[in-house]
Amino acid sequence: MRRYPPRTIPFGACVLARTAHGRLLSPAPSPRGELMTIAEQASWDPRPSAATNGAGSRIGLLIVTHGDMGEGILQAAEMIVGPLKGVTALSLNQGESLEDLHQRLSNSIVGLDSGGGVLVMLDLFGGTPANAAALALDRDGVEAVAGVNLPMLVEALQYRETVPLSQLATRIAYAGKTGIRDLRLDQSEPTSEEGETDRG
Repeated sequence: MRRYPPRTIPFGACVLARTAHGRLLSPAPSPRGELMTIAEQASWDPRPSAATNGAGSRIGLLIVTHGDMGEGILQAAEMIVGPLKGVTALSLNQGESLEDLHQRLSNSIVGLDSGGGVLVMLDLFGGTPANAAALALDRDGVEAVAGVNLPMLVEALQYRETVPLSQLATRIAYAGKTGIRDLRLDQSEPTSEEGETDRG
């Protein structure tokens, strides 16, 4: 049986890696913020640690999307990390105005902010949800990142109690980008030594 070498990935990267037995392992960012082997991924626990961020409070998370996309991402995240607290999804309703959505978004921010601030995740840069969030950026303790996906949300859930709001925004943006992978290009290749053994 052909064996594949261990691989490492940056924190937040979402990779389905094939093991020597052909199994696909679930994606997992590194809890150290460094490189992490596939073996380490198998025992990784994405639940937030007991430590707190600089504000001493958990950062609230708000997902605002067209339709029910946000609710779907939250349900998927619960399958990975368990029940979620301090997280809300808002849906832009058909025909809803920017002003009305902004009002609902602002009310949600107030309800989610327990002292650590609120990180708003949007589905589409330039869309109505993103424009509504942009109107809220003039208040303290609010950051917003567009292009929400599941790797981004899992990253936010893991680190929202351990890093400040501004750093969390930067971190999830990186996780969202590196979570987009081409599985065909990312398949592990056998080492040259193993390749020579196979030809022998």
